[in-house]
This record gives sequence, structure tokens and C-alpha cells, in this order.
Amino acid sequence: MESKSEQLLVRQRDGIGWILLNRPMKRNAITHEMYESLYLTLLEMERNTDIGCVVLSGNGTEFCAGGDVGGMSKSGDTSCAERIDAMRKRTRVIERLHLMDKPTIAMMKGNSVGAGMSLALACDLRIGDATTKMRTGFLSLGLSGDYGIHYFLPRIVGEAKAREIFLLSRTIAAPEALALGLLNQMVNDDMLEEQVIHIASTLACAPQPALGFIKQNLSQSSSMTLSEMLDIECERHIECTESQDHTAAVHAFLKKKTVKRNLS
Repeated sequence: MESKSEQLLVRQRDGIGWILLNRPMKRNAITHEMYESLYLTLLEMERNTDIGCVVLSGNGTEFCAGGDVGGMSKSGDTSCAERIDAMRKRTRVIERLHLMDKPTIAMMKGNSVGAGMSLALACDLRIGDATTKMRTGFLSLGLSGDYGIHYFLPRIVGEAKAREIFLLSRTIAAPEALALGLLNQMVNDDMLEEQVIHIASTLACAPQPALGFIKQNLSQSSSMTLSEMLDIECERHIECTESQDHTAAVHAFLKKKTVKRNLS
């Protein structure tokens, strides 16, 4: 798999799909074209059976500075309704990052601001180092915020803390981000990529039907009653028992071996 855009570098190795935001001179600020490329890349990786985990990162010293501020005021002759429709189309990247059956990981260093923070929060796991910083940043531009940040932030840190983070728009350093759950792990700077590869490789080799159903169960749990959740858990759990991954995993467990999927 090769990248189709210089602003987005894509590669596939050992069952892991790597996506690199590639505008280091602009702190990896995302253009409208990058959103489209990112969405299409995520769709392709989601359908690729040789990929078991997706990692999103930024080239250089920053993860992502959010949307390209220089292009924000260029509305041209389009109406508000047209701009809303266009923006909603771009936000599909958030749905794919969060809802695809495969695990997604944000490998974070430096700053994640605005929509960059949204991209990170949409991922299943966020792994950073001591340089990692997060900030909502919208208020300083006279904006309310987008790309799902109002969905993810209160679910991760709680509503009261989310209000503080939004309204004060302060920078959250790595230790606090870790304590709040905004980061899942904080590792030494020189160990970041190695740790992400370790986690991604483990997930890429895990039973994929089970991983997909775990993600679906967690995504749907907050909108279900307990009885509804028990119903869907039973259905998906039994469906997993019909998969080759389950058969191989049980065989390996009984033989005290580790099962690995063959991925390219």
C-alpha cells in the first residue's frame, strides 16, 4: 500500500497500517484535502484483511496542530448550509477511526490541538511520551469545536473536567493527560515507536472477530439497557465461537502456545 498524497504518508508492515500526517513545517495542520485522503485510506485499511491494527501519527516533532487556520476563512460564495454539509463529510474520518472493527492507535508526540486532539481521542488507544501536550484550542479562534471532541472528552474525563478543559482552553501536559485517561501510556521519548509497534503487533495478531465485537459492544453500551447489552453480548459471543480465530485460539491455549495470525 503506497501513499497517494505527499501530505499523507501510508505504509503497511507486519499486519500494521501506518498513517503519517506529513506537514511538519505546518505542525501537521490538516487541510480539507488531507481529510479526504485520510478517510479513503482508513476505508482501504478497514477492508484490507492483511491489516489488523491502524496507527496514526505525525511527521516531525508534533502530532497535529488541528485544522489549517489559513484556510478557515476561505468560504468563497458557498452558503452556510453547503459549508455544514462539506464539514460533516470531512468528519467521517472520526467515525472510521472510532468505529472500524480494527483497533486504532494514536502515536503522540508534541502538541495535539483542536481537531488534532479530536483525531487522537477518536482512536482506541493513545500512546505518548514526555513531550505530548493536548489543548482544545477552539475558543482562542472564536470557535465552539468539532470533529467529535464534545463526544469523546466528557466520556473520557467526565463532564465537569471536560467543561474546565474546554472553557479554560489550557495546555494539558503528558503526566496530567495520563492521569485523566487522555493518554493510555506515557513512555520514554526514545521508546515511543518501539512500544507502539509492540502493542500494535499484539493487536494485529489477535482474533479479529472478537476485537471487532468488543469495539462494537463498547461503542453501543452507553445507549443500551442492561438487558439489551446482555442480548447482544450473547449473540456476538456465540458468533465468535464459529470463527477460525476462536478455534485456533482454543487449540493454542490447550497446547500452552501463542496463536498468531499470518499477516503481511
